[in-house]
Formats: sequence, structure tokens, C-alpha cells
Amino acid sequence: MPQSIWAKARLTVATTAVNTTSETITYNGHGLNNDDTVTYNNGGGTSITGLTSGNQYYVVNKATNTFQVSTTSGGSAVNL
Repeated sequence: MPQSIWAKARLTVATTAVNTTSETITYNGHGLNNDDTVTYNNGGGTSITGLTSGNQYYVVNKATNTFQVSTTSGGSAVNL
């Protein structure tokens, strides 16, 4: 089931785009910046391990097509 990350715009992320080894989420051209706040929504399905639907997270370790999330600004990435 697709999961959603709400930030500057809604990003619908397939669960296959979540890498639990590197703890990253892949979304090509996501446009996010470190410390942007995002809200996770599980779309009515099972939540990604480590994330709670409806909670806000902070973007960390962003790259062009990947990012991680943290529970605090500038904090450690959540284990997904």
C-alpha cells in the first residue's frame, strides 16, 4: 500500500522505496531540505516500522533522490 509523506507537497512513496538497511526513503527529485518537517501517513495500511501515522518528522541526510527522517531537528535518523 502506498505511504505518504506530506511536506511542501504530497509525496506518495511506495513501500518498496523504503530501504531498511540504509534507513533511507527514495523519491526522485523530492525537493526536500534538511530540517524540513514532514508528516507521515500510512494511507490506512500498516505503518513503516519506526514511523507513526500522523506524526511529524524532520528531514535529515537529504540527497538528490533520497532522505532520512528524525524525530528531532538535526537528530539521528529513525531506524526503519
